[in-house]
Amino acid sequence: MKKVKNRSYNLHKLTAGDVFEVEFTNDDTSFEYSDFPTELETLLKNIKISVKYQGYKKGFDKIHHCQYFRVTVRSGRNSHTFDFTDSISNADRLRDGHDRESVTNELLYSLLVCMGGDYGIDRECTSFHEFCNMFGYDEYEEGRNGNSKEHVENKKLYRKCIHHAKGLGRVLKNDDIEYLPR
Repeated sequence: MKKVKNRSYNLHKLTAGDVFEVEFTNDDTSFEYSDFPTELETLLKNIKISVKYQGYKKGFDKIHHCQYFRVTVRSGRNSHTFDFTDSISNADRLRDGHDRESVTNELLYSLLVCMGGDYGIDRECTSFHEFCNMFGYDEYEEGRNGNSKEHVENKKLYRKCIHHAKGLGRVLKNDDIEYLPR
């Protein structure tokens, strides 16, 4: 495992297990899509985002192979680690021959949008029923023993999302979420 410095990372040079810090530049896409770019810049100066590149795995659609990372967000003494699969859109762009560096440089934006969306799940979905209704999952048990494979996977995903939201809540404050890009 090697530590990759600054924004010199790009995927054609990374191998599974490489670790790098995701840093921002003033022209980062993240600021363009934030309603509060000045506050976002302050937030990004106060947190560290470390990424361990894992290679590729199938995305949520079970078809596309997407970049897969292990991400740790730190703020002061608090940290939260989670798995992150990059967007299908970026997988398509890589497949269609776009420059790997330009796709990888959008990683910060993708991470921040994901974190903003995941942050409040534990408050918005106080039950498995609400989670299923919000995200379109089937909440009903089916199958001979009352638990279909899909139902079991949906419950697992629900618990994982709640755990992730609580972890992000230890690192980010409520106001911080408003600064993230949408």
